[in-house]
Amino acid sequence: MRMILLEMKKIWNRKILGAIALVCVLFYFMFMSYYINYYKSGNHPQAEIVYYAEELARLYGTTITPEELSAYIAEERERLTSQAENAHSRFFLETLERMEEVFDTKPMYIGWNDSFWGGLNEREQARYIEIVQNNEHHSVFSYWTHSNTEDYAVYFAVMLMLAVLILVSPLPLSDRHANIHHLQYSSKLGRKIMCRQLAAALLSAFMLTTLLILIFGGIYSVNSTYLFWNANINSGLNTGNYSVFSMTYGQWVMAMIAMMYMLTLGISMLAFVLSRFSRNMITLIMKLIPLFAATAYLCMAVFNYSFSMLYNALYNLVRVFGTEAIVCGVVMLIGFTTATFVVRREKRVDVI
Repeated sequence: MRMILLEMKKIWNRKILGAIALVCVLFYFMFMSYYINYYKSGNHPQAEIVYYAEELARLYGTTITPEELSAYIAEERERLTSQAENAHSRFFLETLERMEEVFDTKPMYIGWNDSFWGGLNEREQARYIEIVQNNEHHSVFSYWTHSNTEDYAVYFAVMLMLAVLILVSPLPLSDRHANIHHLQYSSKLGRKIMCRQLAAALLSAFMLTTLLILIFGGIYSVNSTYLFWNANINSGLNTGNYSVFSMTYGQWVMAMIAMMYMLTLGISMLAFVLSRFSRNMITLIMKLIPLFAATAYLCMAVFNYSFSMLYNALYNLVRVFGTEAIVCGVVMLIGFTTATFVVRREKRVDVI
């Protein structure tokens, strides 16, 4: 364990941490701050729908019956009608009409001979019927909360992968660049150094992932989306994003976090292997660029409409429930298999 801690000390050096901090700050202000600043102050009808979704969550909890919604809309419409000359009030009136229209439309689709129902396979049709029968569509969760969260998650995941690559990839290269590996190979204990370094890289990747999730998750919490933590994502206000699983907003967020951990651990092991077979930093960077590009594309495929039976690109390729998590697990397995092979080979490598 002491050797692992010493290797981690080499990983967490000031230059690397400074580079990671700079990348995260720039990435946040370039791509992620928008989803903080404009979540509640966006254009019509986003701001109004978010307002009403939060208001319904405070008044009725995470679900609302059609009767409760009708009573709320009637009362709110009466209040707004007296201010109809105000353009802002008209936006809210239009939003109420839209909410009333979409809230109870899901049952209408069952059995329809149209592109929607006909495009679903038997398992998806059964899942859709389950959504209706369990009244999941009576949730107060809104489309804009779903969209805003997933877009933020996509950019965060890409940033996270880049940060992990910066953190763990220089470790094997630094030893070989200084020819320390020759000294390491001269002893029985030194032959096992790659195993310790891999453990240090994995532990460091896990720690960095946890740290960044806490930081940027904390930043995102200012949007108050935690009001919907126990709200089902298959909401009438979230029309079209029908999930293959019955899950709350909180469970959906935790599932995405779990997939991020799988991806970071997987690519950290792949980066470790690439670093082992790189002669200098230039060749390592040339190898990491395509790895990062592939990982960024994978993040977009995984976290855009995660677990949606209609819109997720990965799911639509195979139509298997949970495809996104399976793909992340495969990436982690490939990284583990490759790194394990290289570490075992290192114990028998010829110094000459």
